[in-house]
Amino acid sequence: QTLPGPSGADFTDFDKIKFTITTKTGKSVSVQADRCGGDTSYAKVDVDGKEVFRHSMPDEEDKANVTTLEKEYPGAMPYF
Repeated sequence: QTLPGPSGADFTDFDKIKFTITTKTGKSVSVQADRCGGDTSYAKVDVDGKEVFRHSMPDEEDKANVTTLEKEYPGAMPYF
């Protein structure tokens, strides 16, 4: 997508991306991102099709701090 930036110049950037990298030994990692999909990010690890780990951001500690930060930095984008 191409949109004007703060300077007025046009910039082209992605909204969504998805890819998989596979090593020569058969190990693989996949990345999927949707920059317009909300304020939550997460990573998960699957082994043999079963989820064995997940981490989300913001976590509960970050969420509890948002109100304080919003007062300290009014107008800041929510993902910062």
